[in-house]
Amino acid sequence: SAHFYSKKMYGLAKLTSSAEDELDALRKLTAVAPLGESRILFARYQTLNDSLQSARNSAKSQFAVIRFESEKNKAENLLLQEDNSKKRLQILNQQVMLGGSVLVAGLIILVSILVYRRKKQEAEQRSRTAIREHQLKMSQRVHDTVANGLYRMMSEIEHHDNFEKEVLLDKIEELYERSRDISYDNTPSSGSAAAELDRILAAFATPKTKISAVGNQEELWKNIPPSFVKELEQVLQELLVNMKKHSEAQHVVLHFQHSGQLLEITYKDDGIGFPANFDKGNGLRSTENRILKIGGQVTFTSGTPEGAEIKIIVPILSQ
Repeated sequence: SAHFYSKKMYGLAKLTSSAEDELDALRKLTAVAPLGESRILFARYQTLNDSLQSARNSAKSQFAVIRFESEKNKAENLLLQEDNSKKRLQILNQQVMLGGSVLVAGLIILVSILVYRRKKQEAEQRSRTAIREHQLKMSQRVHDTVANGLYRMMSEIEHHDNFEKEVLLDKIEELYERSRDISYDNTPSSGSAAAELDRILAAFATPKTKISAVGNQEELWKNIPPSFVKELEQVLQELLVNMKKHSEAQHVVLHFQHSGQLLEITYKDDGIGFPANFDKGNGLRSTENRILKIGGQVTFTSGTPEGAEIKIIVPILSQ
C-alpha cells in the first residue's frame, strides 16, 4: 500500500512539475520500492536533489549582495552603540553566568537525588521480585517433593495390607533425604525413567482404581533430557494426586508415544471429569507452568461426560 501511494504521489508531483514534491515522493518511494527499482529511483533522487541544491545556492548568491548591504548598514549602527553597550553587556554576562551556575548546580543536585531514588526503588523491586520467585520456587518444590511424596506414600500404605515396615522406613528415609536437598536445583535422577514412572503409577493404583500405561518403554525416554524427565515425573504425579482426590475414577490410562520430534502423553480416566469453565487449582496450575517451562503445552479437555482427558506435548530434540 505504501509503495502504491508513493508511486501515485510521485506521478502527481511530476504532473504538477513540483520539484520539491517530486523529491519528497522519491524519498518515500525509495524506502519501500523493490531493490532494483529503488536503485533507479535513488539515482533520480540524487540528481534532482543536486539540481535543487544548485538552484538554492544560486538564489542565495543573488540574495547575498542585498543582505550584505543591509548587514553593512546594521554593522555601522551597531559600532556606534558598541561603546555604550559593552559595560551593560559585561554586567549582564556576569549575571547570566552566576544565575546559570546556580541553576546548573541545582539541576545536578536534583537529578542526582532522582537517580539515586530511582536506583534504590529498582533495587528494592528486584529484591522483592527475587524473594517472591524464590518463595514460589521453594513452595513448588515443597509441594512436589514433600506433599505429593507423602500423598503417594499414604496411597501405597492405604491400599496395600501387607506393607512391610522396612519398605516403609526406606520410603520415609528417601523422602527425608529429598526434603533435605530441597533447596538445590539439581535433584539427582532416580535411574530408569520408565521404571520410575511405573513406580509412580503403581503407588496410586488401588483395588478400585486400575491404572494402565501404554508405550512407557525405556527407548521412549532415550533422547529426552533428564531435566525434562524430572519435570514430567512431577507433572504425572500431580495428575494422579488430583485424580485420587477428586475424580472418583475406576480406570486410568496413560498413553506415551513419539510423534516426529515431539513426545505426546495422553491421560484419560472415567471419573467425573472437569466441569465446563473450571478453575485450575494450585496443583494443575503448577503442572501447566512446568510444561510451559520446558517448551511444551498441555490441554485440559473440560465439559465431557466420559471423564477427564489431558494431553501433554513436549519437544524431545530441542535441547
